[in-house]
Amino acid sequence: MKRRVKGMFVVGLFLVSASAIAAIDAKYDSDYAFKSSLVNTDDSEFAMSPYQDGKIAYLKKEDGKTNVYVVSVGDKGDFVNVQKDEALSKLGIEGTFAYDQSANKIYFTKTKKSVSRLYEAKYIKDKWKKVKEVKMEEDEIIREANSFMVNAGWNYKDTPMAFNIFNPTMEGTRIYFTSPDREGGFGGNDIWYTNNNGKKWSKPENAGKGINTPGSEDYAFVDGNKLYFAKKDESSNLYVSELNGNIWGEAESMGEQYNSDSDDYNLIVVGGAPFITSLRNGSELDNLYYMHKVKIVKQDSVPEDTIDEPVEPIQPWHQFKYVLFQFDYDKNDFKEEYRQDINDLIASMKNYPNAKFCITGHTDDRGSDAYNDKLSKRRAEAVKAELVKAGFAPSRLVTVGKGKRELKIVNAQTEEEHYQNRRVEVTIINNNNELEKVPVYNK
Repeated sequence: MKRRVKGMFVVGLFLVSASAIAAIDAKYDSDYAFKSSLVNTDDSEFAMSPYQDGKIAYLKKEDGKTNVYVVSVGDKGDFVNVQKDEALSKLGIEGTFAYDQSANKIYFTKTKKSVSRLYEAKYIKDKWKKVKEVKMEEDEIIREANSFMVNAGWNYKDTPMAFNIFNPTMEGTRIYFTSPDREGGFGGNDIWYTNNNGKKWSKPENAGKGINTPGSEDYAFVDGNKLYFAKKDESSNLYVSELNGNIWGEAESMGEQYNSDSDDYNLIVVGGAPFITSLRNGSELDNLYYMHKVKIVKQDSVPEDTIDEPVEPIQPWHQFKYVLFQFDYDKNDFKEEYRQDINDLIASMKNYPNAKFCITGHTDDRGSDAYNDKLSKRRAEAVKAELVKAGFAPSRLVTVGKGKRELKIVNAQTEEEHYQNRRVEVTIINNNNELEKVPVYNK
């Protein structure tokens, strides 16, 4: 499995009740699922951190260097306005960082002489300045250990007078971070915290047995009285703990809505919306995921004593309309990252064994009409090819290219807006061989 920046490991979550996850908006408890962000590329995107003005920062490995990108959250929940932040990138940040908006400071990890320590920097006149190591009370304790220690599959250089620190996050005047094999821990990577009394940072304290185990915990994120974190079990899982007085309670896993069979980790919450980093969908790269609305068909209520077995509700044919966004600018190649969207479409189409389907391709408004008509037709044909592979007869699939004649967003300015115009729609053809004009059902 692909490994991450030094000191990181990946993990996933289990579902708990809405009352147990107050930090996450209750609307995400159902009808939503994680979807790969449009910012994902052939490089690795990981280590998200809440940043100024409701924005999110994340790391991206490219050309042998780790850069920091800053994004906003768009109306549809995905990231928009992607900007590389040169000032943050120059700091050498490793993993998540903690942003203190009131002091206009950040706290981050970087490695010097094989030791990963916590540093701070202050934003002054468009630059991060006054970079220095954060000193904590009684932080330098001599250890009796071997020259190297192994945790979560990583080798950590053990310097007698320093402990490794990774993935800081901040809540109020407290910084939570990950540290391995510190005295007073439970073994492996544990989550710790230090408090600022206005003059200095306190001696690190263990977050407690409700969170930490003899295994490895990482990627803490605190929102009010909820602490989300990653735990490495047989695979990687995310958990949540609730504050009970001054003690973090027994952590609960967050369930299948958040977890996949692969590694899921680095949960953050911004504006009530959850975001995760994951290796799901067969990816070998770390990718960022956001919650999006999924198609849910409610079946009519039936007296309980008449139900012998669950029945899959079938959507009325005139409400069937799928919209797929899966094409880069000037491209008609099917993107494998959207395989789940195609699989959902295929599953729904199988409920209509006698129907014919119209697959309509669209482009954005750049380029000539003649060129875009051909490009949109090729996009429709690309989706048709996937459906034929899945067993649908070609005679049941009609392809149409409408070019840029039916834009969803007229006068699009941003790449996100152009992307929404580059789409393929799949509808059922009615008895008169005309497309039924219905609202978009699946987004």
